[in-house]
Amino acid sequence: MEFFYKYQRFDDGTYVGDKNELCSNTSCYGKHSCYWGIVKLLKGLSFIPKQSRTKEIADLLDRCIRFVLLHKVCYSSHNPEKIMVQKMDLITFPNMYKSDFFEILWLLKRESVMSEALKPAIQLLKSKQREDGCWHLEKKVQNMVVSIGELNQPNQFITNRANEVLEYYKDFIYNGS
Repeated sequence: MEFFYKYQRFDDGTYVGDKNELCSNTSCYGKHSCYWGIVKLLKGLSFIPKQSRTKEIADLLDRCIRFVLLHKVCYSSHNPEKIMVQKMDLITFPNMYKSDFFEILWLLKRESVMSEALKPAIQLLKSKQREDGCWHLEKKVQNMVVSIGELNQPNQFITNRANEVLEYYKDFIYNGS
């Protein structure tokens, strides 16, 4: 955890420091922070029990959340109408390296995050609900040995999680708070 606390960047196109001596990968250590790296760090930190979180872990988690909120979960911070990464708006389950907006919403729910910045992603999730009340698997994970559902068909895993997220945020959405 010390490594991430010391070296993880949270900048959005404003990085002017020295190149990280630990990694020459310009995709992850270029002019802005790697969004996927921050999301994976958020995911890992969110599974540390709250009672086991140090001050450094809590601070790192807070910085991850603020960076994700800067992007309204899945939108470009420089062009807020545009989905940040191609296919990030397609519901996938389970998520592996690259998350989708839906998994990130679920992680933020786990951390009890309430922010106006969540509303566009919550509306995106609501817009994907079908007339029968279900959500469909929109993108499959490549090379999975066992399928968890058919593409473009109702998916119980996704529907349960979507209902969990929307139930959590229902008062927030409808009360405008």
